Amino acid sequence: MNTPHTPVLLNEVLEQFRDLDSGYFIDCTLGYAGHSKEILNQNPNINLIGIDRDIEAIEFSKNRLEEFGDRVKLIRKVQLSKNLSQPIEEEDPIKGSFNPNFWGFLPILPFQA
Repeated sequence: MNTPHTPVLLNEVLEQFRDLDSGYFIDCTLGYAGHSKEILNQNPNINLIGIDRDIEAIEFSKNRLEEFGDRVKLIRKVQLSKNLSQPIEEEDPIKGSFNPNFWGFLPILPFQA
C-alpha cells in the first residue's frame, strides 16, 4: 500500500512503547497511521484508539489497519477537549488514566486500562 506520509522518529517512538504488555494507546493525530501500525505490530497485546478529523485519513487508516481487527477503534473527531487531564467518564469505553510519560504535548498517549 502506498502511503502519502512517512512517519518521522519512528524508532524513537517504538522504543517508548517497547514495554507495554496490555492496555490501550491513543493516537490523537492518527493521520495515515504510520506510527500506530508499527506500534501495533510491535505490541500484540495492546489496542489503539485513533482519532483524526480528516475523513480521508480515517478511511485510509481503516484500510491500513484492517489486519488488526478489533484491536483498533477509529474516531473522526472535529475538535478534542482542551483539557485531556479530565477524568474519563464512566460511560466511556476506556477505563483508566492518561499516562503521557515524557510525551508532553505529543499526540500519542500510552496508558494502562
